[in-house]
Amino acid sequence: NGYRWLFNQLATYEKSLNKKNKLKLILGHTAEKYDGEAIAISKDGVPSKPQYRYINTGYSTIQGNILYQRPIGDYGSRESYLSKANYAFDDKIFISASFRRDGSSKFPEKNRWGNFPSVGLAWDLTKESFFPRSADFNYLKLRASWGQVGNDRINPSEFVTLLSTGLISVFGNGDIQDGSTISEIKDPNLQWEVTTEYDLGFDFELFRKHVFGTVDAYYKLTTGALFNVPLSAGLGDNNNSMLTNAADISNMGIEFTLGYNSDASGRKKAISWNTLFTATFNRNRVENLGLGRPTNYGNLNNGEFATRVAPGQPIGVFWVYETDGIYQNKDEIANSAHLFGAQPGDFKIIDQNNDGSIDDDDRIYAGSYQPIAYFGWNTQLRWKNWDVNIDFLSNYGNKVFNGKKTVRYGGSYNVEYEVAVNRWTPDNPTNEYPRAFNGVPKPTDYFVESGSFLRLNNLSIGYQLKPRQAKRMGAKNLRFYVTAQNLFTLMSYSGFTAELPGAPPQAGIELNIYPTSRTILTGVQIQF
Repeated sequence: NGYRWLFNQLATYEKSLNKKNKLKLILGHTAEKYDGEAIAISKDGVPSKPQYRYINTGYSTIQGNILYQRPIGDYGSRESYLSKANYAFDDKIFISASFRRDGSSKFPEKNRWGNFPSVGLAWDLTKESFFPRSADFNYLKLRASWGQVGNDRINPSEFVTLLSTGLISVFGNGDIQDGSTISEIKDPNLQWEVTTEYDLGFDFELFRKHVFGTVDAYYKLTTGALFNVPLSAGLGDNNNSMLTNAADISNMGIEFTLGYNSDASGRKKAISWNTLFTATFNRNRVENLGLGRPTNYGNLNNGEFATRVAPGQPIGVFWVYETDGIYQNKDEIANSAHLFGAQPGDFKIIDQNNDGSIDDDDRIYAGSYQPIAYFGWNTQLRWKNWDVNIDFLSNYGNKVFNGKKTVRYGGSYNVEYEVAVNRWTPDNPTNEYPRAFNGVPKPTDYFVESGSFLRLNNLSIGYQLKPRQAKRMGAKNLRFYVTAQNLFTLMSYSGFTAELPGAPPQAGIELNIYPTSRTILTGVQIQF
């Protein structure tokens, strides 16, 4: 059973104080609640035939019958008080300020409420007397803002330690007794994840408004970022992790947009062309760790971990051993620091601290899934009855971990063709691909590859019949089109796709990703 309700109220007040001063005020309140409950019951001795499988046809071997009774889904409640004020002076200076107080049941009572203000300023220089009047320079607006937002997108009751029920014990003469125990570790001091952002930018239009764009510089600092921190198995937690306000993370960068609109003057031409290019350059960095020490993530499902959250590094940075070729014989192994059980055909691991042994202290940071830059380009072209739409997207400067290049522990998998054909053997003393073995591979820079790519994400070509032609066919409008999605991707990555999203501390690892499909479709749009 489950339910949800939402209750919103907004009040708006607008006033023109005089010809040059305008004011708008907004006050609001919102509340929502969502809840549910599931009950599971178990009995033995239920008949084997499906038509007789009812709970009341069996018998109970445990006292009570109910295995669990617990809330389900994303249950909880939120409440917010909202306020906003917009002020405009002479339609050229704009000030906006807001304040919201948010409460969420996903946090303990003492940390349930958070206050999140913001303020923004914009100045339209075009309307000032000193702005140069020119057909080449048409519009310029300056912008600045500061604000905070809170995040509570976590599972409910993450701060509440629950009992594991339905546990059975035998006492004395064989009597079966129900039992329960605490088997998890929770942070009782969870609080809002808060992001503070500073932004400076401007908008412009050039050449009779045919060319337009924006430039924004920003700095975002997320304090108390909420994610699961691995725990030692010795602590007895069933999940081996605990959600907590684990880190402070910053993002700093600059964003550009530059576009062209051939129809900006309002005159329709035989050829119409609109295009928009976007670029974002970003630096992501962990500024502080609440636990005070780096934490390992990126589980490779074989007992090894490939990423880390560490101060001064991007979140989820790859943490691997650096290799220097492949051992060709036993003498090379004997005369160098090496991993236990090393054999000819294994990677040479560099002893970073020169202590004569290979351990975690010899790992290096080898980039992360966080790109240095994002790019996008969209263009639309119309000529007579034809239309073309092209959409590109690109990432640059990020890394990915190609786990497909090895056998995964605990099962049978296909192996990369180049690995199978070019692997090290006594007759093929390569320094590129290690020998074949069915053990647990260590995370090394061999698996870390460039995640940069350029993709033609969408290409669409259409032809629309003239009205009289469509009318002859009994339609008001008739358009034929062909669309291709994911037509091609340029990348150096040897796996299926360099797009490997996931939780930020462990994104960018390919263990079982499915190839990205290419879709080509054709269709007809008919309007009667």
